[in-house]
Amino acid sequence: MLPRFRLLFLILGLVGCGDDAPLPTDGGTDECDACDDGVFCNGLEQCVDGACQPGSSPCAAGTTCDESADRCVTTCSEGADADGDGVDSIDCGGGDCDDSNADVHPGATEVCDDFGVDEDCDPVTLGGIDADEDGFVDAACCNGTNCGNDCDDDNPARHPGEAETCNMLDDDCDAMVDETVVVTYTVDADRDGHGSDADGAETVVGCVAPAGFAESTDDCDDSIGSTHPGAYDRCDAEMVDDDCSGTPNDPAGGCGCSDGDSRGCPLPGVCGAGTQTCVSGVWAECSILPSDEVCDNGIDEDCDGAADDGCVCEDDFRFCGTDVGQCGRGIQLCASDGSWGPCVGADDPNPETCNELDDDCDGDTDEGVYVVCFEDSDGDGYAPPTVSGTGMCGTECPSGTTDRDPTDPALRDCQADDARVHPGQFGGFRTPRTDGGGFDYDCDGVETRTSTVTGGSCPSAADGSCLSPTSGYTTLTDCGEASTYVACATMGGSSLYCEEVFRCTPASGDCGDMFRTPCR
Repeated sequence: MLPRFRLLFLILGLVGCGDDAPLPTDGGTDECDACDDGVFCNGLEQCVDGACQPGSSPCAAGTTCDESADRCVTTCSEGADADGDGVDSIDCGGGDCDDSNADVHPGATEVCDDFGVDEDCDPVTLGGIDADEDGFVDAACCNGTNCGNDCDDDNPARHPGEAETCNMLDDDCDAMVDETVVVTYTVDADRDGHGSDADGAETVVGCVAPAGFAESTDDCDDSIGSTHPGAYDRCDAEMVDDDCSGTPNDPAGGCGCSDGDSRGCPLPGVCGAGTQTCVSGVWAECSILPSDEVCDNGIDEDCDGAADDGCVCEDDFRFCGTDVGQCGRGIQLCASDGSWGPCVGADDPNPETCNELDDDCDGDTDEGVYVVCFEDSDGDGYAPPTVSGTGMCGTECPSGTTDRDPTDPALRDCQADDARVHPGQFGGFRTPRTDGGGFDYDCDGVETRTSTVTGGSCPSAADGSCLSPTSGYTTLTDCGEASTYVACATMGGSSLYCEEVFRCTPASGDCGDMFRTPCR
C-alpha cells in the first residue's frame, strides 16, 4: 500500500458496478457493487440509477450463444456473414472472429481499450497508444488477455526496463515500488551514527535514513553517544566497553604509561585538539575538557562522538506510523523545544475484521476472524479427503463441519459416515467397520487390540482384596472373536479375599459380543 499523506492530498474515488466500465449511481448506495451474474448469454447487467438492470443478448441474428465458450457462434446454414461486415465468420471458414459485431473483422482498426476487444481479429495488435512516446504501449490497451506494459503512459520515465529510483513510484512497471533502492534503518537513539544492536530495536524502511536512524546495527549501548564501534575505549574504573569490542579498557597501546609522557587526546570532538599527560602511571584528563553540547552547529562539544546530540529534531518534519495493510503514515512536526510533536494524519491499526483486508496492519489478512471449514457428515470432528473447504467469517466452524484440514494426511477421516472412525480414536470396538475397513478405527492402517488381560486367576493384594483390574480376557483372540473372560470380586468381611465370580468361554456359546476382543 502506498503512503497516504492526508495533510497534503485528498483523493476522490469513483465507485463502479458491473464487470466493465463503471457507471454512476443515483444514490451512492452499495446495492450496485456487483450487478453482473457471470452468465455470458444473457448479456451484461448494468447499474442504473442505483439499481441493477438486466442485460440483453450479446448475439445478433444468425448466431447462437455458446455459454461454455463465452462467444456467439454463427449458424452457417443461414449465412456465413451474420453481421454483414463483408467477412465470413471463422465458424464458416472465414476470418471474422466475432460475427455478432460488424466493427470486428480482419482489416478493422484495433482500438485501445481495457475490455480486451480484438477489433482486427489479430491477437497480437493492441491499438497501441504511447502517449509519452517512450516506446511502450499503455497498459490500458488490451486485446484479450494481452495488454500493453506501460504502467504510466503520461510519464516517459516510467516503463519496463527503467531503473528504479527512490520516489515512491513503480519506475520499471513491475508492480513493486522502490524495490532494490530502499534500506532498512535501525534506531540510533544517541545519534552517534550507529544503530542499536538490541533485539527488537525499532526499524524503518526508506531510501535515506530518517533522523535518529542508522543503517548499521552495531551499537552495544545506544543510550551513550561515546559508546560505539571505533570509539576510543577509555581506561575507567567502571570498565565501560566504549568501542563495543567485547573487552572493556582495551585502547590501542593499552592503559599503562610512563610518568611525564605526553600524547594527543584520543577523545573525539573538540577534546581531540588537546593533549594528555601521564601522571603516576595513568593518563590524566585531556587538556580540553568536554562541555555542554550546543545545538545546530555541527560540533561535538561533549566529546562523545556525536555532534549536536540531545537536539532531538534535526529536520522540520518526519513521517511517522506505518504503511502496512490499511494503515497510512502521518507527519510529526518539530516543536519549539526541539522535541517531536504528535503523529498527525496517520491511519492507525484497528482490530482485525473479516473483510479481506489487513486491518491491524501486521502483514496478515483476516487472521483470527476467518476460518476454512470442511464437511463433517458424521460429526466426529474430521473430514474425508474428498471434500473441499469453504471459507467463512468467524472463529469456529458451524455444526456439521470441522476446521481440521483433510489435505493433512494425519487429519483425514478414513470413513465419513461412522463417528467411531477418525484419527486419534483411542477406544476399541468388538465388531468391524461397516465400510469393510476392518478394525482400523484410528485410520492409521493398523488393527490394534485394546483388551486388558488379567491372567487365568484372580490375584489378591496384600490385604486380600482383588488387584486391579478385576476383569478382563484371559487370552486374546483375533479382533472381534469371542475369548475367555474372567470377572473377579473382593469377598469377606474382616478377612478379605479375591474370588472369581464369573467366567465365560467361547465354547459355552453364550459369551456374545460383549466378550469379543475389541480393537482400534
